Amino acid sequence: MEDTVIETTELDAPTETEVVEDAPESEGAAAKSIRDIASEAWDQNEPSEQVPAKTAESKDPKDAKAAITAAPAPDDIKAPVSWKADARERWAEVPIELKREIMRRENEIVRGLNEHEVEQRVAKDFIKASAPYAAHYQAQGIDPIRAAGVLFAADHTFRTGSVAEKANLVVRLIDQYKIDLDSVNDVLNGRKPATASAAGAQIGPDDIQRIVAEQVQQQQRQTMQSAEATQINTAVTQFQNDPKNEFFNDVFPQMLGLLQVGQRSGDPMKDLQAAYDQACFANPTVRNVLAQRQQASKARVTAASASLPANGPRSGTAQSTKTYRSNREAAEAAWDQHMGGVRI
Repeated sequence: MEDTVIETTELDAPTETEVVEDAPESEGAAAKSIRDIASEAWDQNEPSEQVPAKTAESKDPKDAKAAITAAPAPDDIKAPVSWKADARERWAEVPIELKREIMRRENEIVRGLNEHEVEQRVAKDFIKASAPYAAHYQAQGIDPIRAAGVLFAADHTFRTGSVAEKANLVVRLIDQYKIDLDSVNDVLNGRKPATASAAGAQIGPDDIQRIVAEQVQQQQRQTMQSAEATQINTAVTQFQNDPKNEFFNDVFPQMLGLLQVGQRSGDPMKDLQAAYDQACFANPTVRNVLAQRQQASKARVTAASASLPANGPRSGTAQSTKTYRSNREAAEAAWDQHMGGVRI
């Protein structure tokens, strides 16, 4: 009885089914197929060779933890809203280290602006309050800030000064503002000045009723305007925070102009959306960004369509790429595919 010898050339291109006759068997062992013999021979010759896989598997929890720790953090840093639209489009090209540094500096600027917000608001309110009298102060050669300082000093003297200091300040004010002492004496004695009495005699009950009615109407108008302003401010905040309106800060000035001259529908959100769409088209930078995005989207669709096979996948689904952990597994798969799944 002779043992059948399997040549490696026969494994590469088998031409016919070969049957192993009288193969040596151990007690209780079943007859081995050609496939099993080939697998064992391969493992003996190349037991440690590995076919490159997509990802290396590690069963050690420490290795897995180290891999997770070493993995780079996802790049979820968004471009600063203060940047122009075309500059934000190139944010993806900026390295992550520079993104972090840019955002650090942006946050510092924002914090600085917030710290000075109170001072800026006070300065704005002061300018608004002094604007009606600015021309008078300019004629006297002083600015509103210096005039306010003089008034603050006078108030401080009247509140905390001595009797002599207060009297001297009153004398200076009488002389500076040309105050009529007879009129002051009449007021002190409980009598109204002649000019004031004459003016008061001209006001009758009808005039008082008219003035009260006008004040009520003015208060109602102010209440309605305040409610409308609150509704509009809420709608603007909601519209601005919507991610799909990413160009809001870029086109807001144009939106204001459109809202002032355009007809309103009564729905703030609808009016804002219409003004936003028109402002985006009117802004050259934003319009170019939107056009480039549209062209890129069309190019991706065209490329995806061109990559599909003309007749579609053979079996209705595309075949996935198979990776193997060892030469043995690769050889077994190749053998099965060549033999059509027939086990010898």
